[in-house]
Amino acid sequence: PRWREYRGATFVVTSRDHRGLGTLRQALHDAANGDTITFDPSVFPRRSTFPSANTISLTTELPELVQGNLVIDASDARVVVDGSGITNTDAYGLHVKSNDNIIRGLQFVHFSQAGIGLSGGVQHNTIGGDRQLGTGPTGQGNWVTGNGTFGIGLWSPGTSSNTIQGNVIGTDPDGITRQGNFSGGIFSDGASGNTIVDNLIGGYVDNGVNLGGVIDGHNTVRGNYIGTDPTGVADLASNSSNGIAIDNS
Repeated sequence: PRWREYRGATFVVTSRDHRGLGTLRQALHDAANGDTITFDPSVFPRRSTFPSANTISLTTELPELVQGNLVIDASDARVVVDGSGITNTDAYGLHVKSNDNIIRGLQFVHFSQAGIGLSGGVQHNTIGGDRQLGTGPTGQGNWVTGNGTFGIGLWSPGTSSNTIQGNVIGTDPDGITRQGNFSGGIFSDGASGNTIVDNLIGGYVDNGVNLGGVIDGHNTVRGNYIGTDPTGVADLASNSSNGIAIDNS
Protein backbone atom coordinates (compact mmCIF):
# COMPACT_ATOMS: atom_id res chain seq x y z
CA PRO A 1 0.00 0.00 0.00
CA ARG A 2 1.03 3.59 -0.56
CA TRP A 3 1.92 5.76 2.43
CA ARG A 4 -0.92 8.03 3.50
CA GLU A 5 -0.10 11.65 2.81
CA TYR A 6 -2.05 13.75 5.27
CA ARG A 7 -1.25 15.44 8.58
CA GLY A 8 -1.40 13.07 11.51
CA ALA A 9 -0.74 9.93 9.48
CA THR A 10 0.81 6.88 11.13
CA PHE A 11 3.54 5.04 9.22
CA VAL A 12 4.18 1.48 10.37
CA VAL A 13 7.66 0.17 9.54
CA THR A 14 7.23 -3.38 8.26
CA SER A 15 10.65 -4.06 6.71
CA ARG A 16 14.17 -4.39 8.07
CA ASP A 17 15.67 -3.55 4.68
CA HIS A 18 18.04 -0.63 4.20
CA ARG A 19 15.66 1.17 1.83
CA GLY A 20 12.39 0.69 0.00
CA LEU A 21 8.69 0.44 0.75
CA GLY A 22 7.89 -0.19 4.40
CA THR A 23 11.37 0.73 5.66
CA LEU A 24 12.36 3.27 8.29
CA ARG A 25 14.20 5.28 5.65
CA GLN A 26 11.07 5.53 3.49
CA ALA A 27 8.96 6.51 6.49
CA LEU A 28 11.40 9.29 7.41
CA HIS A 29 11.40 10.47 3.82
CA ASP A 30 7.60 10.54 3.50
CA ALA A 31 6.52 11.65 6.98
CA ALA A 32 5.41 15.25 7.51
CA ASN A 33 4.97 17.55 10.50
CA GLY A 34 2.51 15.95 12.92
CA ASP A 35 2.98 12.35 11.76
CA THR A 36 3.93 9.26 13.76
CA ILE A 37 6.26 6.38 12.87
CA THR A 38 5.81 3.05 14.67
CA PHE A 39 7.20 -0.47 14.14
CA ASP A 40 5.45 -3.78 13.54
CA PRO A 41 6.29 -6.04 16.54
CA SER A 42 5.95 -9.13 14.35
CA VAL A 43 8.87 -7.84 12.25
CA PHE A 44 10.77 -6.43 15.25
CA PRO A 45 9.98 -8.90 18.09
CA ARG A 46 9.86 -7.17 21.46
CA ARG A 47 11.65 -9.79 23.55
CA SER A 48 13.90 -11.36 20.95
CA THR A 49 17.29 -12.44 22.28
CA PHE A 50 18.69 -12.41 18.76
CA PRO A 51 19.43 -8.78 17.80
CA SER A 52 20.16 -9.76 14.19
CA ALA A 53 16.47 -10.61 13.80
CA ASN A 54 15.59 -7.04 14.76
CA THR A 55 18.35 -5.13 13.01
CA ILE A 56 18.17 -2.49 10.29
CA SER A 57 21.67 -2.58 8.77
CA LEU A 58 22.43 0.72 7.04
CA THR A 59 24.95 1.47 4.31
CA THR A 60 24.15 5.21 4.21
CA GLU A 61 22.82 7.59 6.86
CA LEU A 62 19.13 7.98 7.51
CA PRO A 63 17.47 11.27 6.46
CA GLU A 64 17.83 14.12 8.94
CA LEU A 65 14.73 15.00 10.97
CA VAL A 66 13.76 18.34 9.47
CA GLN A 67 9.96 18.05 9.53
CA GLY A 68 9.38 18.89 13.19
CA ASN A 69 6.60 17.58 15.43
CA LEU A 70 7.36 14.00 14.41
CA VAL A 71 6.96 11.01 16.76
CA ILE A 72 9.18 7.96 16.23
CA ASP A 73 8.02 5.34 18.69
CA ALA A 74 9.62 1.89 18.98
CA SER A 75 8.74 1.43 22.65
CA ASP A 76 6.59 -1.63 21.88
CA ALA A 77 9.17 -3.34 19.66
CA ARG A 78 12.89 -4.01 19.54
CA VAL A 79 14.49 -2.04 16.74
CA VAL A 80 18.28 -2.06 16.36
CA VAL A 81 19.67 0.48 13.86
CA ASP A 82 23.23 -0.56 12.96
CA GLY A 83 25.63 1.85 11.26
CA SER A 84 28.62 -0.48 10.92
CA GLY A 85 28.11 -0.68 7.14
CA ILE A 86 28.30 3.09 6.61
CA THR A 87 31.63 4.29 5.20
CA ASN A 88 30.97 7.96 6.02
CA THR A 89 33.22 8.89 8.96
CA ASP A 90 30.74 11.49 10.26
CA ALA A 91 27.54 9.41 10.39
CA TYR A 92 24.86 9.88 13.05
CA GLY A 93 22.35 7.26 13.99
CA LEU A 94 19.69 9.95 13.84
CA HIS A 95 20.32 13.69 13.42
CA VAL A 96 17.59 15.98 14.74
CA LYS A 97 17.43 19.39 13.04
CA SER A 98 13.88 20.50 13.85
CA ASN A 99 11.67 21.20 16.87
CA ASP A 100 9.10 19.27 18.91
CA ASN A 101 10.11 15.73 17.91
CA ILE A 102 9.79 12.66 20.14
CA ILE A 103 12.14 9.69 19.69
CA ARG A 104 11.42 6.62 21.82
CA GLY A 105 12.59 3.05 22.21
CA LEU A 106 15.17 2.85 19.40
CA GLN A 107 18.59 1.23 19.62
CA PHE A 108 21.55 2.84 17.81
CA VAL A 109 24.86 0.99 17.48
CA HIS A 110 28.13 1.33 15.56
CA PHE A 111 27.83 4.84 14.13
CA SER A 112 30.97 6.93 13.61
CA GLN A 113 29.36 10.00 15.21
CA ALA A 114 26.80 10.20 18.02
CA GLY A 115 23.99 7.71 18.15
CA ILE A 116 21.53 10.63 18.38
CA GLY A 117 22.51 14.24 17.69
CA LEU A 118 20.63 17.52 18.13
CA SER A 119 22.00 20.70 16.55
CA GLY A 120 21.20 23.96 14.83
CA GLY A 121 19.25 25.60 17.63
CA VAL A 122 16.53 22.94 17.85
CA GLN A 123 14.09 23.12 20.76
CA HIS A 124 11.49 21.12 22.67
CA ASN A 125 12.59 17.69 21.49
CA THR A 126 12.19 14.66 23.76
CA ILE A 127 14.80 11.93 23.38
CA GLY A 128 13.58 8.93 25.35
CA GLY A 129 11.00 8.82 28.11
CA ASP A 130 9.96 6.44 30.87
CA ARG A 131 11.70 3.07 30.71
CA GLN A 132 8.75 1.51 32.55
CA LEU A 133 6.33 2.43 29.76
CA GLY A 134 6.26 0.23 26.67
CA THR A 135 6.91 -3.46 26.18
CA GLY A 136 10.30 -3.15 24.44
CA PRO A 137 13.60 -3.84 26.24
CA THR A 138 14.16 -0.19 27.23
CA GLY A 139 10.56 1.01 27.17
CA GLN A 140 10.40 4.59 25.93
CA GLY A 141 14.13 5.05 26.55
CA ASN A 142 16.55 4.70 23.66
CA TRP A 143 19.53 2.36 23.86
CA VAL A 144 22.73 3.87 22.46
CA THR A 145 26.06 2.06 22.57
CA GLY A 146 29.23 1.28 20.66
CA ASN A 147 29.27 4.52 18.67
CA GLY A 148 32.36 6.40 17.57
CA THR A 149 31.99 9.59 19.59
CA PHE A 150 29.11 10.10 22.02
CA GLY A 151 25.90 8.38 22.88
CA ILE A 152 23.76 11.52 22.60
CA GLY A 153 25.08 14.94 21.59
CA LEU A 154 23.65 18.46 21.78
CA TRP A 155 25.43 21.16 19.82
CA SER A 156 25.27 24.88 19.00
CA PRO A 157 23.71 27.98 20.61
CA GLY A 158 19.96 27.99 20.76
CA THR A 159 19.70 24.21 21.12
CA SER A 160 17.55 24.47 24.21
CA SER A 161 14.56 23.20 26.16
CA ASN A 162 15.19 19.64 25.03
CA THR A 163 14.72 16.66 27.34
CA ILE A 164 17.08 13.65 27.35
CA GLN A 165 15.30 11.13 29.55
CA GLY A 166 15.42 7.47 30.47
CA ASN A 167 18.01 6.42 27.90
CA VAL A 168 20.49 3.55 28.35
CA ILE A 169 23.94 4.53 27.11
CA GLY A 170 27.10 2.44 26.98
CA THR A 171 25.70 -0.82 28.39
CA ASP A 172 23.47 -3.65 27.22
CA PRO A 173 19.71 -2.82 27.15
CA ASP A 174 19.27 -4.16 30.69
CA GLY A 175 22.02 -1.87 31.98
CA ILE A 176 24.00 -4.69 33.57
CA THR A 177 26.86 -5.34 31.12
CA ARG A 178 29.42 -2.75 30.05
CA GLN A 179 29.64 -2.11 26.30
CA GLY A 180 30.59 1.51 25.76
CA ASN A 181 30.77 4.59 23.60
CA PHE A 182 34.15 5.76 22.40
CA SER A 183 34.19 9.27 23.86
CA GLY A 184 31.38 9.65 26.34
CA GLY A 185 27.75 9.36 27.29
CA ILE A 186 25.87 12.66 26.83
CA PHE A 187 27.83 15.56 25.39
CA SER A 188 26.53 19.16 25.33
CA ASP A 189 28.58 21.89 23.65
CA GLY A 190 27.01 25.35 23.37
CA ALA A 191 23.51 24.11 24.20
CA SER A 192 21.52 25.63 27.08
CA GLY A 193 18.39 25.08 29.12
CA ASN A 194 18.22 21.35 28.49
CA THR A 195 17.19 18.63 30.95
CA ILE A 196 19.16 15.40 31.32
CA VAL A 197 17.20 13.15 33.65
CA ASP A 198 16.90 9.49 34.68
CA ASN A 199 19.42 8.14 32.16
CA LEU A 200 21.68 5.15 32.79
CA ILE A 201 25.21 5.81 31.53
CA GLY A 202 28.05 3.33 31.88
CA GLY A 203 30.91 1.71 30.04
CA TYR A 204 32.12 4.92 28.40
CA VAL A 205 35.79 5.90 28.20
CA ASP A 206 35.47 9.62 28.91
CA ASN A 207 32.92 11.82 30.74
CA GLY A 208 29.50 10.41 31.52
CA VAL A 209 27.87 13.82 31.02
CA ASN A 210 29.78 16.78 29.60
CA LEU A 211 28.37 20.33 29.73
CA GLY A 212 30.40 23.09 28.12
CA GLY A 213 30.81 25.88 25.64
CA VAL A 214 28.12 28.24 26.97
CA ILE A 215 28.52 30.63 29.90
CA ASP A 216 24.84 30.75 30.92
CA GLY A 217 24.08 27.09 30.41
CA HIS A 218 21.10 26.62 32.74
CA ASN A 219 21.17 22.89 31.99
CA THR A 220 19.74 20.43 34.51
CA VAL A 221 21.28 17.02 35.27
CA ARG A 222 19.10 15.06 37.68
CA GLY A 223 18.47 11.49 38.79
CA ASN A 224 20.93 9.78 36.44
CA TYR A 225 22.83 6.57 37.19
CA ILE A 226 26.36 7.16 35.92
CA GLY A 227 28.89 4.34 36.01
CA THR A 228 26.51 1.89 37.69
CA ASP A 229 23.86 -0.68 36.90
CA PRO A 230 20.15 0.22 37.43
CA THR A 231 20.39 -0.64 41.13
CA GLY A 232 23.23 1.79 41.74
CA VAL A 233 25.34 -1.05 43.15
CA ALA A 234 27.40 -2.74 40.41
CA ASP A 235 30.36 -0.82 38.95
CA LEU A 236 29.98 -0.43 35.18
CA ALA A 237 32.31 2.53 34.77
CA SER A 238 35.41 2.44 32.61
CA ASN A 239 35.68 6.19 32.27
CA SER A 240 39.06 7.90 32.17
CA SER A 241 37.65 11.27 33.25
CA ASN A 242 34.53 12.31 35.17
CA GLY A 243 30.99 11.24 35.90
CA ILE A 244 29.86 14.80 35.18
CA ALA A 245 32.16 17.46 33.72
CA ILE A 246 31.30 21.17 33.52
CA ASP A 247 33.67 23.15 31.34
CA ASN A 248 33.32 26.87 30.55
CA SER A 249 29.68 26.90 31.58
